[in-house]
Amino acid sequence: MKFSVSSSDLLKSVVLVAKAVPQKTTKPILEKIHLNLNGNNLELTATDEDLTIKTVIEVKSEGENGAFCISAEKFTNLLKEMPDMPLEIEVENGQLDCKWHSGEGHMPTDDASDFPQIVTTPSAEALKVVFSATDLQNAVNATIFAADTDPLRPVMNGILFDITPSSTSLVATDAHKLVCNVINSTSDNSNAYILSRRASKAVTSILAAGLDEVEAYFEDQKVIFSTQDSVIVCRQIIGRFPNYKGVLAPAANNNNVLNISRTKLLGILKRIATCADRANNNIRFDLKENQMTVTSRDLGFAISAIENVDCDYTGENLSIGFKCDYIIEIVSNLTCDTIQIKFADARKAALFVPSPEDENAANVCAILMPSITA
Repeated sequence: MKFSVSSSDLLKSVVLVAKAVPQKTTKPILEKIHLNLNGNNLELTATDEDLTIKTVIEVKSEGENGAFCISAEKFTNLLKEMPDMPLEIEVENGQLDCKWHSGEGHMPTDDASDFPQIVTTPSAEALKVVFSATDLQNAVNATIFAADTDPLRPVMNGILFDITPSSTSLVATDAHKLVCNVINSTSDNSNAYILSRRASKAVTSILAAGLDEVEAYFEDQKVIFSTQDSVIVCRQIIGRFPNYKGVLAPAANNNNVLNISRTKLLGILKRIATCADRANNNIRFDLKENQMTVTSRDLGFAISAIENVDCDYTGENLSIGFKCDYIIEIVSNLTCDTIQIKFADARKAALFVPSPEDENAANVCAILMPSITA
């Protein structure tokens, strides 16, 4: 079996599918990438049996067909050290010979029949949802930071896709913070599914620049994301996601409102956070009409920081504390020009949303619980 291919095109595809190769496994075949040549199309697949990524690239061959498996790590390392140039690849008798203009490399291959057979076509009962590729990519990237990392709470270790016929809400929470991004989508029904953090990140990797739409097929146990050249199959997290709507609804009625430039607030937070106590990581807001004071201190090291800011604040005088890392994450991942923060009191969650005057902002909101000590 012989074919010719650009080294950069092959590397791009190998790196893409290698995201599904497990770091540790008791099955050596899962450390391999499966390559299947069908005429002038080369199909590459990798899996850990929970996440599968498949992509297709165009090559030049004499109409040959065949399949083999090769070490993902060794093959990737070889391709990374090559400039963009044509490669001549031949596979015969359990060995891959890769030739370029001034040299050649040789690697053993494995029997393709040992590789797991993963179904990458959706069933007739699957719920089809069509997303804008850009909207989906932006929403996943702006939501995934809020997902929990505690293995004892698996349903919170990913993103909830709450689907309606005209939109999809992407929600993640770790019980301290919650983020909800709503994007337009089309489907024939409503349902909700949870995708792991790893699977959600992998989905964004197939959304290449210039891609208009991506199709998703949600089944009972798995989800299939499909574009023109690539397919991702990921196992769902089965369980009951927290009632996020029950948290968002009360916060929307918070009547102490701060409007401030997002970049200005982010700069303040980063400056004041440098002097926060390493043990509790707290930062404090003191708010009164049209003025905000942000402070932090670490008594153990006798350091502190304070900044007074004129701002658009209406409501009762309020003192409230937050964890530095949490509030910086939320403000960093909102993409609006002006941010609006709604407070109830020092003990209840604050709601972060784009200013209503920011017409180009995404439909996103975030909830952050205050610190016990302000």
